[in-house]
Amino acid sequence: AGLDAGPVVVDATNDVPIIAALRDAYFVNGKVESFVQLMGLPEAALSTKYYFPAYNNVTLDGQLRFGNVGSSNTTVTVTIAGVVRGTYNLAPGQAQRVNYIGLDAGPVIVESSGGVPIIAALRDAYFVNGQIESFAQLMGLPASQLSDTYYFPAYNNVTLNGQLRIGNVDTVPTTVTVTIAGVLRGTYPLNPNEAVRINYAGLDAGPVVVQSSGGAKIIAALRDAYFVNGQVTSFVQLMGLPLGQLSTKYYFPAYNNVTLDGQLRFGNVGNSNTTVTVTIAGVVRGTYNLAPGQAQRVNYAGLDAGPVIVESSGGVPIIAALRDAYFVNGVLESFAQLMGLPDAAL
Repeated sequence: AGLDAGPVVVDATNDVPIIAALRDAYFVNGKVESFVQLMGLPEAALSTKYYFPAYNNVTLDGQLRFGNVGSSNTTVTVTIAGVVRGTYNLAPGQAQRVNYIGLDAGPVIVESSGGVPIIAALRDAYFVNGQIESFAQLMGLPASQLSDTYYFPAYNNVTLNGQLRIGNVDTVPTTVTVTIAGVLRGTYPLNPNEAVRINYAGLDAGPVVVQSSGGAKIIAALRDAYFVNGQVTSFVQLMGLPLGQLSTKYYFPAYNNVTLDGQLRFGNVGNSNTTVTVTIAGVVRGTYNLAPGQAQRVNYAGLDAGPVIVESSGGVPIIAALRDAYFVNGVLESFAQLMGLPDAAL
């Protein structure tokens, strides 16, 4: 109680593998107004450099959060759309939160000096009459995971406003291709340090594949917004899973379909059929047959437990995320989405 600080380290004894996430909830008059979940960054993925596809401090309150988790001093440099926006000196165990008034651009790079490991995330808040209506938090993608291909389990521009955000973080031009449910949806030329935001009206399907040409390194995220009477009530951002992180097995720390509406989302991004098994708190909850390019969304009524394991058969790569929705009188008040942690990253 009463603690507002960082950075945060969660460490198990005896090298036992664990799974850890952070859930932030914002209350108004004792009622949840908005909440998010953020998967912890595994130690092996710790980096000196992180990427985000976009920063918005115009229609949102965009706040970059970074901390020094090394053992020596460092200077953190923030570059957005190819322009250095600020440098920040951090001692070991020190954290910083920064805003750039009137800036809406991307991509974003957060980098430390001297090879010192840091941690970085982006918190977006949406205000109505000076009060937070919704907020989201997105973990930066470590430089070692940067890829030319990213995956998402689902895209929804029917009941939500789904917006793909893509940035070219390489030094060469590229053309980005978006494929959803096995169908090519669009191609987008991007110069170095250029970003694009895309919506597909009336489309609710998955899985999603975002790929650049020529092996150029890109960054991709999905922002989902929920509107009521033309006003954003809730929104989330989900970082795409890089090709090198693709797995047959994913983990989540918890599933809640009691006080929330918890929906697991997974898709087959391989070339052959597979059976996906969902295990929660050590109990198999269901098995699901998926053809290539096919996706599934599942709920388990009355279940509030963890941890969660989503695994395919036959070595077929899949993608998995968890969407939590909070309803008040049958109306969606807030929702969050969390990408599963790949088995190799445990």
